[in-house]
Amino acid sequence: IILFTSKCSPLYPFNDWVDANAFFTTGKGIFNGIVPYRDLFEQKGLLLYFTKMKIIYIIHSLPVGGAETLVVNYILKLRQAGIDICLVERYHTESYLSTKIQNSGIPYYTLRKTKSRIMNLFQSFFYDDTLKKLHKIISEFQPDVIHYHTVFQNLDKVNFPIEKCVFTYHSRVERNFNVGSYVRPLIEHLSQKGMKFIAISQELLYNVEEIKN
Repeated sequence: IILFTSKCSPLYPFNDWVDANAFFTTGKGIFNGIVPYRDLFEQKGLLLYFTKMKIIYIIHSLPVGGAETLVVNYILKLRQAGIDICLVERYHTESYLSTKIQNSGIPYYTLRKTKSRIMNLFQSFFYDDTLKKLHKIISEFQPDVIHYHTVFQNLDKVNFPIEKCVFTYHSRVERNFNVGSYVRPLIEHLSQKGMKFIAISQELLYNVEEIKN
């Protein structure tokens, strides 16, 4: 309901709430090297901005692509800003992006270790232990937020509060739906349960609104 009725929803082009914009401006300033309470003042206390956040990012893999490059660059920026980051991929692809993450010291996990497509297919249908592995990572890392950049069949069974989860659209909604027939009802279910959605461009935002309507 909040997705469609609240200005804090990513479906709205702007949010004129005072607190939301104060938080956004201060956070953006910190992210870009500004020292709060010296270069930028906000009346709320230091604890609000300096309680260390822990985020798990989940992506399909790290081949060389636009979405993958965006995610890696963003993760590295957050790490520089002092945020605790953990990256989880569904399967591994050797690339300069995966090497950058490995060299960064960011905790980096692969749910399916095998490189064999046949074994991956076998695991998908007969022995998929990826959810069990993900639950172990969540239990050990204790994140404040999980940020999904991929959709998978048992995403709704992840043992983590759905209202603390974010899903980013990197491409048109229809492309996500083409992954499988389960995707559209899954996304709709997650939306109803309180997952937050982000569109990386105005064009994608219009696309999301069009699909929702």
